[in-house]
Amino acid sequence: MSAKFGRSEFTGNCALESRNKTDRRDSGFIPNRTDLEEKAYNGRASDVDYMMSFLFREQSFGVCKLIDFVLSLVVSYDGKKRIKHYLFYGNKCQRNYAALYFKRLGKMRILKKAVSSGCIDEVQAFSK
Repeated sequence: MSAKFGRSEFTGNCALESRNKTDRRDSGFIPNRTDLEEKAYNGRASDVDYMMSFLFREQSFGVCKLIDFVLSLVVSYDGKKRIKHYLFYGNKCQRNYAALYFKRLGKMRILKKAVSSGCIDEVQAFSK
């Protein structure tokens, strides 16, 4: 397993760089904030999947910030578990936002595991 840090791609156990079947790349669809908030409060795995489907490299800054916000509203066990899945198995953008989620919760143990697996770099995990 190898990991490159900085802006380069990661390879290893967590690299699932192929397109997600549910991503919204080609649709041009902009999610509704109220719908996303409702999904975040529900916190089911399928709701997290829906939110994460909007995160990919070419996504607009505004949509990424919206998803970042609604992810912060997820508090259910199933939702957290699904976000953890994306930390290790999502595309690079999904891993970044999952890392932000756990960083804000102070979950350093899971971030250390993600760094040691090559999913995220130390700067993403531990910078302030």
